[in-house]
Amino acid sequence: MSFATVEFGILGPLEVLVGGEPVHVGGPRAQAALALLLLGPGRAISVERLVDVLWGEDPPSSARGQVAIVVSTLRRSLREAGADPGVIETVAAGYRVPPAVRLDALEAERGIADARAAAAAGRQAEAASALRRALALWRGPTLANLGRTVPGTAVWEELRLAATDECVELELALGRHGELVVELTALVAEHPLRERSRAQLMRALYLNGRRAEALETYQAGRGLLGAELGLEPGPELRRAQRAVLTDEPAFFRSPGGPALLQGSSPHEHAAASCSPDACDAADQDDPGFVPRPAELPAAAAAGFVGRAVELRYIHKLAGEDLPIVAINGPGGVGKSTLAVEAARRLAEGFTDGQLYADLHGATPGLAPLGAAEVLGRFLRSLGSPDVPAAVDEAAARFRSLTAHRRILVLLDNATGVAQVRPLLPAGPRCMVVVTSRRPLTTLDGAAHVHLEAMAEDEALSLLESALGDSRAAADPEAAREIVRLCGGLPLAVRIVGARGAARPSRPLTELRTALVEARTRLDSLEYADLAVRTSFSVGLRDEPDAPLFGLLGALDARTYAPGVAAALLDCDEAEAAAALRRLADARLIDRIAPHRYAMHDLLRLYARELAPSDARAALGRTAHGYLATVLRAKEVMKAGPAALPEDFRVERSSQPLAGGAEAMAWLDAEGDNLLSVIPQLLGSRDGYALGALLCVNLSTPLFVRGRIHELLALHQRFLEAARAGQDHEGQADAHNHLGIANQGLGRAEAGATHFERAASLWKELGRDDREARALSNLSIPYRWLGRLEESMRCVLHAIELFQRLGRRGPEAANWDSLGLTYRELGRLDDCLRALERGLAIRRELENDQEVGISLSHLAETHLRHGDPAVAREQFEQARRLAVAAGDRYGEALCLWGLGQAAHALGEPAAREHWVASAGLLRELRLMTPKEARQLLRQRVPATPSAIRRRT
Repeated sequence: MSFATVEFGILGPLEVLVGGEPVHVGGPRAQAALALLLLGPGRAISVERLVDVLWGEDPPSSARGQVAIVVSTLRRSLREAGADPGVIETVAAGYRVPPAVRLDALEAERGIADARAAAAAGRQAEAASALRRALALWRGPTLANLGRTVPGTAVWEELRLAATDECVELELALGRHGELVVELTALVAEHPLRERSRAQLMRALYLNGRRAEALETYQAGRGLLGAELGLEPGPELRRAQRAVLTDEPAFFRSPGGPALLQGSSPHEHAAASCSPDACDAADQDDPGFVPRPAELPAAAAAGFVGRAVELRYIHKLAGEDLPIVAINGPGGVGKSTLAVEAARRLAEGFTDGQLYADLHGATPGLAPLGAAEVLGRFLRSLGSPDVPAAVDEAAARFRSLTAHRRILVLLDNATGVAQVRPLLPAGPRCMVVVTSRRPLTTLDGAAHVHLEAMAEDEALSLLESALGDSRAAADPEAAREIVRLCGGLPLAVRIVGARGAARPSRPLTELRTALVEARTRLDSLEYADLAVRTSFSVGLRDEPDAPLFGLLGALDARTYAPGVAAALLDCDEAEAAAALRRLADARLIDRIAPHRYAMHDLLRLYARELAPSDARAALGRTAHGYLATVLRAKEVMKAGPAALPEDFRVERSSQPLAGGAEAMAWLDAEGDNLLSVIPQLLGSRDGYALGALLCVNLSTPLFVRGRIHELLALHQRFLEAARAGQDHEGQADAHNHLGIANQGLGRAEAGATHFERAASLWKELGRDDREARALSNLSIPYRWLGRLEESMRCVLHAIELFQRLGRRGPEAANWDSLGLTYRELGRLDDCLRALERGLAIRRELENDQEVGISLSHLAETHLRHGDPAVAREQFEQARRLAVAAGDRYGEALCLWGLGQAAHALGEPAAREHWVASAGLLRELRLMTPKEARQLLRQRVPATPSAIRRRT
């Protein structure tokens, strides 16, 4: 199926055009979610970030699940409008729109980049025209119609202002001052405190012969700055006044601001608006003149790579009053490198100097610096040789010396707010950049930058830069694997690069091999004075929750919730939640959603080295907690009885699950963890029995949630472990569930083979109940394979055994199976009687999900035999029950049936149902995008195999 072109707009009200026509994409939350994705095209937006933006500080417990619903709503809106819903991609870290998405903001950014290139080449007229085209893409304030603030909008507004500045500079140089007065007058009215625009207006007025109005414009600006901010005009505005007063020809012959720099951001351009020479000239007459320290460290030896979004944000903040930027992140993530790079790019604009201190908050072997020592250094740098002994007096003098100056202060490696607060300057034109591992959330007025591991493309660039040659480009596969094994951690990538640079003849494959073995990976990430392990160890210095950190590393889970931490520590959830929050504050784990945390892969390896001696018992408690909650989920989802030995006792309480929706939300949240922890249990002598019980009881919930591929892999691992331990019952269970998984994937031959083996093993073990279940399952692939008599024998024997055992639920399922076999044999009356008998038992047992299955079988039978109206009614009943039960596969089946019924009745809704069904099958990985497109190109699409195998 070919999709219509979709275009997005954020430079003004949010706009979505499909085939050139506007499309409504849902309510305020859906619009805000789409806006957040579009503000960072190509960048993954985590579920946690979406929750924070959509609900703020107090999200509901179901927020994570509601995010999935919001994204599904967006995709459905696009699909219904004829666009490819895959434009919103699901990635490991969350969701994203592809970097090549058609977005007005990206078009504007490209246009501005082209203009800068033209300006750098001396083609000023071309550059001005390109900027005007780019500026015309703004339809108003960014995302003006959302009714809420979405983080990231200010960057695009700042870009518009910077591009306007650059365009005005060019057009003034081109002699177009007559056309600019009206535009600049409006711009100054909109941004009355923006000195650059006011200085440009003064130049345009002067060049138009309106000298008196230019001076009035200066006086009006000076009055506003004094009244609003208590400030005098800055150097650029003062220079404009002086030029008007003295008729300075050089000022009016060339642009008054700095030259356009190829590749520079608008924020860099704005920060450079006062050259050191001009500011020196102004300040030399100041009787309070002090030295201009320039203490910033050298740039990174390997060159700075990536972090464009963070740099843009920091540069934007540089234009505010006394901005404080607090960068936090785990050890080795590149906080100091980013801070130094940002400070060096901004340094030229801080004309009274730059101060720097490494506070040694996380330096191995060194105690953190006290405020007195740092203040002494700063005061001496500013020309004050007499340093008060008392910290409060020294801090007061520092504030006095900085009150009327433009100074950049870089405080690297802080321990916390108490260490930083005395070191803050007082001047509104100063700026502070501070780095720490823990977020400095109580630092008043701070803007926070939470630094994470690098994206793959950035990490690859860093590796190439550190290697200093073309090995990464020559072997991209090995380079990507190295970056993956380093977890995108800049320190780790730099160490590998340094190792490689020391031996230029060493191939990347050799560097990669040294990292593959998890147990020795941290040993390989040491070189000279750099070591990932040492960087991590400082974070645990005096950390009271180190035991929990070690236990989290010992558990093969991907994320951690308070319930899991409580089981590991054998404490209550409130205490565990507090411990997780403290570890997150120390940046040893990351908060990825409300009440959910994750750990970087390299930190996990380090944590595993620190696992305490009682880790085995802690893992056992966690497994019991998981099992208790899986059993509760089965109960509320009505997904079959608990499969437990008679003498088995579950030793932990379940998570509270009030109903099917909560059970499905828990399964979705913990599903990946269960699929990681169960193999860990199966591989240990102490954990095997619990792992086996989790496998068996998790099977139906996983199937219902459409995770059939994962179900297949899990039970293959179970079968291997059961064979290794000579557990015959475990082998029979594994074969049975492997049959179910293969059946769900349409692999009839493989499914039959596994069911045959399961039935044989259960018969040998004398377990009639299990043999009956295996025979019941075996009848289905036999029916698909056309072995109808064998299918009937299996199902009749199963019904006999279940009736003897008094097992009404499984008996009902087999009446369904018998009915479908009769249908294949052309015995319609026998088919309907059998299906009605199964439906009656399921209604008696009040199992809504299975009632829906019976109804869908009846609906398909009526459809095949020429009664589409009845079929439509039954498919709709079955669909509602499937949705309520979270049975997404069942929902897809019913949607397809509704499409077939609508087509038979001549109704246009048929295609809508088919498209929705195909979309679900794609999400469940039961159909590829290519298969879906090919299928939906057909006027009347053939029923897909994923649907045929259950009907």
